[in-house]
Amino acid sequence: MSTPQKPIGSGFSAASTAGDVIKDIDLSNRAAIVTGGSSGIGLETTRTLVSAGARVIVPARDHHKAATALEGLDGVELYFARFSLRLSERLVLAFASQGE
Repeated sequence: MSTPQKPIGSGFSAASTAGDVIKDIDLSNRAAIVTGGSSGIGLETTRTLVSAGARVIVPARDHHKAATALEGLDGVELYFARFSLRLSERLVLAFASQGE
Protein backbone atom coordinates (compact mmCIF):
# COMPACT_ATOMS: atom_id res chain seq x y z
CA MET A 1 0.00 0.00 0.00
CA SER A 2 1.44 3.37 -0.92
CA THR A 3 0.38 6.81 0.21
CA PRO A 4 0.29 9.46 -2.50
CA GLN A 5 2.41 12.50 -1.79
CA LYS A 6 0.75 15.89 -1.61
CA PRO A 7 2.47 19.28 -1.87
CA ILE A 8 2.65 21.12 1.45
CA GLY A 9 2.72 24.58 -0.12
CA SER A 10 6.01 25.67 1.45
CA GLY A 11 7.01 27.81 -1.49
CA PHE A 12 10.15 25.73 -2.01
CA SER A 13 10.93 23.15 -4.65
CA ALA A 14 13.54 20.55 -5.46
CA ALA A 15 15.58 23.38 -6.98
CA SER A 16 15.57 25.45 -3.75
CA THR A 17 18.93 25.89 -2.04
CA ALA A 18 19.71 26.00 1.65
CA GLY A 19 20.25 29.74 1.20
CA ASP A 20 16.76 30.10 -0.26
CA VAL A 21 15.23 28.32 2.70
CA ILE A 22 17.06 30.28 5.41
CA LYS A 23 16.77 33.68 3.72
CA ASP A 24 15.49 36.36 6.13
CA ILE A 25 15.87 34.08 9.17
CA ASP A 26 18.00 35.47 12.00
CA LEU A 27 19.73 32.79 14.06
CA SER A 28 21.76 35.21 16.19
CA ASN A 29 21.97 34.02 19.79
CA ARG A 30 21.20 30.46 18.64
CA ALA A 31 23.50 27.45 18.69
CA ALA A 32 23.48 24.36 16.51
CA ILE A 33 25.43 21.12 16.68
CA VAL A 34 26.15 19.72 13.22
CA THR A 35 27.61 16.22 13.22
CA GLY A 36 29.44 15.68 9.97
CA GLY A 37 29.60 19.46 9.70
CA SER A 38 32.98 19.53 7.98
CA SER A 39 32.12 17.64 4.79
CA GLY A 40 29.37 17.09 2.26
CA ILE A 41 25.86 18.18 3.12
CA GLY A 42 26.94 18.75 6.73
CA LEU A 43 29.45 21.38 5.59
CA GLU A 44 26.75 23.09 3.52
CA THR A 45 24.48 23.02 6.58
CA THR A 46 27.26 24.56 8.70
CA ARG A 47 27.85 27.33 6.15
CA THR A 48 24.15 28.09 5.89
CA LEU A 49 23.59 28.25 9.65
CA VAL A 50 26.65 30.50 10.10
CA SER A 51 25.41 32.79 7.32
CA ALA A 52 22.19 33.25 9.32
CA GLY A 53 24.16 34.17 12.45
CA ALA A 54 24.14 30.88 14.39
CA ARG A 55 26.99 29.67 16.55
CA VAL A 56 27.76 26.23 15.14
CA ILE A 57 29.53 23.45 17.03
CA VAL A 58 31.09 20.77 14.84
CA PRO A 59 32.33 17.61 16.57
CA ALA A 60 35.00 15.85 14.50
CA ARG A 61 37.28 12.85 14.90
CA ASP A 62 39.92 14.19 12.47
CA HIS A 63 40.68 17.67 13.79
CA HIS A 64 43.11 18.64 11.01
CA LYS A 65 40.77 17.60 8.19
CA ALA A 66 37.81 19.39 9.80
CA ALA A 67 39.83 22.53 10.58
CA THR A 68 40.95 22.71 6.96
CA ALA A 69 37.39 22.37 5.66
CA LEU A 70 36.03 24.97 8.12
CA GLU A 71 38.86 27.49 7.68
CA GLY A 72 37.55 31.02 7.26
CA LEU A 73 34.08 30.32 8.69
CA ASP A 74 33.52 32.63 11.64
CA GLY A 75 31.09 31.40 14.27
CA VAL A 76 32.16 27.75 14.08
CA GLU A 77 33.58 25.89 17.07
CA LEU A 78 35.42 22.70 16.28
CA TYR A 79 35.20 20.07 18.98
CA PHE A 80 37.67 17.20 18.86
CA ALA A 81 35.64 14.05 19.45
CA ARG A 82 37.53 10.99 20.65
CA PHE A 83 34.39 8.89 20.54
CA SER A 84 31.77 7.59 18.21
CA LEU A 85 29.73 10.45 16.83
CA ARG A 86 26.47 8.84 17.98
CA LEU A 87 25.63 11.71 20.30
CA SER A 88 23.64 10.88 23.37
CA GLU A 89 21.16 13.23 24.99
CA ARG A 90 23.67 13.78 27.78
CA LEU A 91 26.38 14.90 25.35
CA VAL A 92 24.03 17.27 23.54
CA LEU A 93 23.12 18.84 26.90
CA ALA A 94 26.82 19.20 27.72
CA PHE A 95 27.41 21.04 24.43
CA ALA A 96 24.41 23.25 25.04
CA SER A 97 25.54 24.22 28.54
CA GLN A 98 28.89 25.52 27.21
CA GLY A 99 27.14 28.66 25.96
CA GLU A 100 25.73 29.62 29.35
